[in-house]
Amino acid sequence: MVFSKIFRVIWLLSALAVLTAFLYTYASLPEEVSLTESGSATLSRDLIFYLTLAVLGMANTAAFVAGRAGAHGTEAFKVWFHGVIIFLNAYLLVSLQFVSLLNSNEKFDYARIGTIIYGSVLVLVLWLLSWPVYALLQRPSSKGTV
Repeated sequence: MVFSKIFRVIWLLSALAVLTAFLYTYASLPEEVSLTESGSATLSRDLIFYLTLAVLGMANTAAFVAGRAGAHGTEAFKVWFHGVIIFLNAYLLVSLQFVSLLNSNEKFDYARIGTIIYGSVLVLVLWLLSWPVYALLQRPSSKGTV
């Protein structure tokens, strides 16, 4: 129960942080946003706005609904699901900052941020895989008690 409340607070803070970074990044983007260093892949600023807003809205609404609806009826699942959304928000935050940096006029060594982006994906994948492992470990033994 305590972990559930802690994860809900962290989820709320992560949602506010990514929303703030999203709005700040959007304000600084040019009309055509480059997604690569060479500028070969571009998207319009408005398309990035709506795609990001859709992902943020769906993910964070799912966390809110899961917390209220009692998905699977266990506190452990709620904690895990909030963790998924927290790590997804962290990944989005890092990705938005990378896109902002890529479209700024600053010189930057992009190899350094690659570690952070891949690290956030790795943490998200590990967290996603933790629920099946937890569920297998919590499965009751097939042997009867004597």
